[in-house]
Amino acid sequence: HPASFTSSMIMSADHPGLTFSLRLIRSEPTYNQPVQQWSFMSDFAVRDYSGTYTVKLLPCTTPSHQE
Repeated sequence: HPASFTSSMIMSADHPGLTFSLRLIRSEPTYNQPVQQWSFMSDFAVRDYSGTYTVKLLPCTTPSHQE
């Protein structure tokens, strides 16, 4: 089913006003089981970053005959 969001994002119920920058650190581009390592950094400085974060990565899907 299609994703209900239009871009990858980090969300925090504990800090609803915070936004984050996502950055791809490492990628192993195997087709069947790709491995990626991501980091995210807050766009704003706050005193306490504790809490639960939700990471939503929008998949990039391609037909099986394409790289």
